[in-house]
Amino acid sequence: MTDVSVVVVLYRSREHIVPCMEAIENADAEMEIIAVDNASPDDSAEVLAAAFPDVRIVTSPTNLGFAGGVNLGASQGSGRYVLLLNPDTVARPGAIDALVEFADANPAHRCYGGRTVTRGGDVDPRSVWGLPSRWSHLTFAVGLSTVFHGSRLFDPESMGGWQRDDVREVGAISGGFQLIDRTLWDQLDGLDESFFMYGEDIDFALRAREIGAKPVLVPDAELIHDVGASSTSADKRVMVMRGKVELARRRWSGLSRWFTVGCLLAGTALRGPGSRLVARLVRRQAGEGWNEAWQRRSEWREGWSASEID
Repeated sequence: MTDVSVVVVLYRSREHIVPCMEAIENADAEMEIIAVDNASPDDSAEVLAAAFPDVRIVTSPTNLGFAGGVNLGASQGSGRYVLLLNPDTVARPGAIDALVEFADANPAHRCYGGRTVTRGGDVDPRSVWGLPSRWSHLTFAVGLSTVFHGSRLFDPESMGGWQRDDVREVGAISGGFQLIDRTLWDQLDGLDESFFMYGEDIDFALRAREIGAKPVLVPDAELIHDVGASSTSADKRVMVMRGKVELARRRWSGLSRWFTVGCLLAGTALRGPGSRLVARLVRRQAGEGWNEAWQRRSEWREGWSASEID
């Protein structure tokens, strides 16, 4: 049986896909690579096919979103594990083998992530997160997660200053580089396609943990990630917020749902119209895209669903 079904979703990936494939082609694990052309407006699929004719390319006539594209690709594979891999990544030598070897030796975790770094070699902590909670939403709403960025107490989803340099159980793993036991994947029916983009990996982690999975970071599995290569800062911010609201819609009800959405709105207002105050407090510019995210709040405050929050 094939060890790993590698699933890559192509969308404006022309500049990245060849280096991505070159970085994983020498892995010792037996792999099948499935690329989903997610109605990409460029010639990503053609570039990939010319450079790597053995890669299986599945074409979708419409953009299914990240979750839908991954599910389509995974359905075409038969590996013992499903590896979600962003096309704008470059795996370090041995990264995939490290994940597979650790997973084989520690099967109870069932979800495995790696350590991501920037091209300059700095740790990108967004490969894993702590799970969202009422407290983490409140700290976002009042600005504490920005003023005390990286604090275990006031920015809990960041998991503090941990450099992702030791094996550790985590709340959730990024969908950009995650190895998942095939039986778990099938048991959960893959990613929830209600999430067009962003939030689906947190939702998957929550569902996986409910049936006993223990997501874990494997630091020897390291890769470089060009974060957000296919979207602008403002567009990404809007989509991230839509994902957060959709998660609230699907995971919480009643007052908890309203509290979460209210915190997301309040925190965005603080970082958008209130960004001058935040900049004074932290002596630096607030993150990009917040002003436009506030102005475009009608696009995200109901999540990815068209229906109103009840």
